Amino acid sequence: MESKFGEIIARRRTYYSIKNESPLTDQDLEDLLKHALKYTPTAHNTQLTRIVLLLRGAHATFWDLVMDAIREANPGQDMEASEMKISQFRDGYGTALFYNDTRKTKESIEEMPLYKDEFESWAHHANAMLQFSVWNMLEEAGMGASLQHYNPIVDERARKQFDIDPEWELIAQMPFGVVYADTWEREFDPIDTRFMVKD
Repeated sequence: MESKFGEIIARRRTYYSIKNESPLTDQDLEDLLKHALKYTPTAHNTQLTRIVLLLRGAHATFWDLVMDAIREANPGQDMEASEMKISQFRDGYGTALFYNDTRKTKESIEEMPLYKDEFESWAHHANAMLQFSVWNMLEEAGMGASLQHYNPIVDERARKQFDIDPEWELIAQMPFGVVYADTWEREFDPIDTRFMVKD
């Protein structure tokens, strides 16, 4: 028995072929991301996850910063493949930057030292759930996205460009937009080799 949410997560894909269009208004898009941020769980309700939504010029600038960082890290190398990939992200409608507020993790460790070795891991779990929530909500809204990890090479550039709190740690980037070309079909290992029931 498949629910509507089950159908959405089955449809979700990694899309690189996206264009600068959105079926949502910017306000609706903001509301979507705020909803995901508010209701996606965090360990001990620390609410440490953060999102920076980049639209228009800020979105394009971010991917220019990424490309600059890649060139700097690979002097003298052919950048054609990287330029092509980054241009696909830049051609989208916007980008969600996912952060964790490290202050919250430090506070949690001070309050609950028994779990000091777990809180950083839990923080990443929370951010991953937020990424998954946003990805599926964008899918439901008629947009495609992909999940990228150009941190740490772009962290400081983005922090300075967008005046990001220095205590916020960049975890992932999600460029999104209306899809103009399909992606490959996913292949799955037999589910019975990955799932068990015991009673």
